[in-house]
Amino acid sequence: MLPRWFRALLAAQIAGLGVLVVMAVHLTADGAHTVGDVAGWARGLHPPAARPSVSVPVPTAPPRVALPLGQAVRITPFLFRRLNQDTAATAVGEYALLRQMEVAVADQIAQILATRHSGG
Repeated sequence: MLPRWFRALLAAQIAGLGVLVVMAVHLTADGAHTVGDVAGWARGLHPPAARPSVSVPVPTAPPRVALPLGQAVRITPFLFRRLNQDTAATAVGEYALLRQMEVAVADQIAQILATRHSGG
């Protein structure tokens, strides 16, 4: 008889294989989707005017371009550059917000500690 942990491992592998087979059948039966329907960053096809600077606290949303039905979007290096630029702009904005929150929270904690320490 096989050990219990080995049977559990074997059952997990069989379940994973079953999930992969079901996903493969589903994807082949459904057909390929248009990239713009699945990946939101592929909808805007116009190149960005300028890359946002580090001092911008919140980046603007990319423009949305509606594609005619049935038209597929080719994945080009431009789309990957745009994804990287948009991701960088979002990261810069989130970092700026976190820094502002960090300063605000530190000031509030200092005020609370000062009032508690002074006995007020």
